[in-house]
Amino acid sequence: MRKSFSLLELLIVIGIIAMVSVVVLKRFSGSYGPVDRVVVKNQIIKSFAEARLKAKMSGRAVALNFEDDEGKKQIRIDFLDSINKENSEAAQDFEEEAISLPETCTWATELEEAFVFYPDGEATGTEFVVGADKSTFIIQVDRLNSQLIIDEE
Repeated sequence: MRKSFSLLELLIVIGIIAMVSVVVLKRFSGSYGPVDRVVVKNQIIKSFAEARLKAKMSGRAVALNFEDDEGKKQIRIDFLDSINKENSEAAQDFEEEAISLPETCTWATELEEAFVFYPDGEATGTEFVVGADKSTFIIQVDRLNSQLIIDEE
């Protein structure tokens, strides 16, 4: 009759315990990196599409700004009152809003000017870099048709 475990049996049990503990710790430690990356990309796409739609539907220019308000990252969509001051009926249906991004999101560059979408479908803006969970999104807008271009590194 055997009263002890072999070294191989002990190593296998320790390995299984280590793997289970790593999975459990990652799950409950709040490290949702890959999820944050997907959320950031989807929020960027949503905000650009919404800004473009608001400009076309309201007949007014719409600015899209990336803001860092006391550590809270957000994308703000605002009407530009200095351009197309006429208030159409469609413009009154839309409100200015801010779309929140995960706290792990970072701005890799400072945005000097906002992305601006015009009612005729044109857009202005520069390249902007957003970081999320070891991924980098390079955001650009085609000036003629206001299409969003996101390159992921």
